[in-house]
Amino acid sequence: MKHFPLLIFVALFVPVFAISQDTLSYPTDIIYDSQNEEYYVSNWADEDYPGYILKLNAAGEVTENFYPGLDLPGGICQVGDTLYVLNNKDLYGGNQPSYLLGIDMNTGQKIVDVEIGTGGIYVDMVTTDNKGNLYITDSENLKIYKYNIQSQTFEDFVTNINKPIGICYNEIDDQIMFTISKSNISYVAAISPEGGNFTTMFYHTGWLEGIVMNSNGDYYLSSWTGSGGNWGSEPVYKASHALDWKFLLNNNNNRPFGMCLGKDNHLAVCNWGSHVINFIDLTLFGTNELQPLSSFKIYPNPSEGNVQIDLSGFEASNLDLSVYDISGKEVFNKKIVDRNMNGKENLDLDFLETGTYIVTVLNDNTVYHQKLIVY
Repeated sequence: MKHFPLLIFVALFVPVFAISQDTLSYPTDIIYDSQNEEYYVSNWADEDYPGYILKLNAAGEVTENFYPGLDLPGGICQVGDTLYVLNNKDLYGGNQPSYLLGIDMNTGQKIVDVEIGTGGIYVDMVTTDNKGNLYITDSENLKIYKYNIQSQTFEDFVTNINKPIGICYNEIDDQIMFTISKSNISYVAAISPEGGNFTTMFYHTGWLEGIVMNSNGDYYLSSWTGSGGNWGSEPVYKASHALDWKFLLNNNNNRPFGMCLGKDNHLAVCNWGSHVINFIDLTLFGTNELQPLSSFKIYPNPSEGNVQIDLSGFEASNLDLSVYDISGKEVFNKKIVDRNMNGKENLDLDFLETGTYIVTVLNDNTVYHQKLIVY
């Protein structure tokens, strides 16, 4: 899908099973139409059928093939009675264009068909700011496009970012949230719908795929952890609105990708690798489980490199401490098994060059982070 080397493996080694156009096949994204209590799911093509959009009822059962004849559809987004669909004609490195389609949800007729770009792009996910604009990630061309629905025009919104994939609108703070994904460390960034500079707010070890926000402002994040054919047991997290902590909700996913909040407080997750939608009952997670531990402190900060880390807020005895540079490269790691009585660790980091670094502490399934300035 987005990580091209995996696609070769998919083509050669994914088990063959019977698929019809009324069956989930490589689901990539999902939305929930709350007014009609229905889901819409985009599905990749396979060797026998083109890609298509399926409609599911509130129980997650397929009711109809809503829109056939697609190729490699990615993100979908509802604006009023229009379902916007990203449709890629081919994979990474191809020379076919990608398109933005608009489908009338009442009639099933295509009412928008605009070319996003020629070969050398792969569009992944899409969101709307509810002000007449769509935002589209392009993980191959390393861009985010802004599309004005009324004028049907595109502009480069963010450029030169590493594999932007997931994207959602934060209506509370009026920000576009998007992922910057790498295999070793990924980020969640925020930018104003008006453009300008973006701010990285969250750091995660491994790929980040999808991001959605609930009405309370909390986020849900899907992640790919394996490589090659090492799929399965992959996580979906809940993160606070401030993005200062995350909590593992479920790790029984297989290539989790697009998500949505659906019926009866369930999180619907597209499992691209296993051809299913995983419905996670969010009512099973009590609020006490989602309370973060105290954050850690670094001092002095800024520093010449010799710092002390205060880990007294963590109860677990086994912690994993890492330092990353701004490119996402891990430059230091320390497994902390037996901490000092006062919970403080001295680190000699004077080998670091001048710049900004991210210090992360992994505690159970939660990653905490702080910025470190070295001068």
